[in-house]
Amino acid sequence: MIGLITAGGEITSPKVFMEEYNQSDFRIAADSGVEFYLRNGVVPDRVLGDFDSISKEGKSFIKEKKISVSSFPPEKDYTDLELCIDFLIEKGCKNITILGGVGDRMDHSLANLFMMIRFYKAGITITLRNDLMKIQVLEGKLSLKKEYEFLSVVPADPLGIVASLEGFYYPLDNRKIPLGSTLGVSNYIIEEEGHIDIAEGTAYIIQTNERKA
Repeated sequence: MIGLITAGGEITSPKVFMEEYNQSDFRIAADSGVEFYLRNGVVPDRVLGDFDSISKEGKSFIKEKKISVSSFPPEKDYTDLELCIDFLIEKGCKNITILGGVGDRMDHSLANLFMMIRFYKAGITITLRNDLMKIQVLEGKLSLKKEYEFLSVVPADPLGIVASLEGFYYPLDNRKIPLGSTLGVSNYIIEEEGHIDIAEGTAYIIQTNERKA
C-alpha cells in the first residue's frame, strides 16, 4: 500500500498534490496539512496531530466533512509527522510520500531527513517532496528519467558511499564519496535515463528545480 502525508511545509502546487493524492491508497493530514485538502477540494482519510497550528477554516472543514481525527496533546515525545508515519505503517503502507516535510523549520527538516533513513532500514520507503524537490534514500540501484533540472547524490552513511553514475553529465565509476563531501552535488541527467548504483553505504538522492522568478 502507498500512504500520503501532508505536513505543514512548503508546497503550493495543485499538480504535485493531486498527483500524489491520486496514486495513494491512504491519505493523512498532519495537523495544518489539512489545508492542502481544503484548497484542492478533496478529503483526507484522517487528520492526526495536536491541532496547535490548524486554521479555523481547517477545523470547520474537518467538522463539515466528518473526517476521522486522531488527537494528541501538544506536549508529547514525537512529532505529528512521526505519529502519522507510524499510523500508516499499522495500516500496511510500505511506501510513504510526505508533502511539505521540509521547510523553514530546519530542526524539523533535519529530523525528517534522518527519520527517512531509520524507516528505510526497517523496510519502509519514504519520499519527501515539495514544489521544487524530491528526496529519496537509496542503497543499491535506481534508474530515473529526467523530471528535474538537477540531481545530487549525498552520502548519508558515516563511512561514506561508493557510487556509480551512468547517463549523467558527471559520470562516476565506483567512486568513493566520504560523508560531508559535495562531489555528488548538482549533477544532471543527459540521456533518456540516469542510472545510479550505490554499491556501499546509504545515500540521499535529491532531485531539484530552481525556483523561477
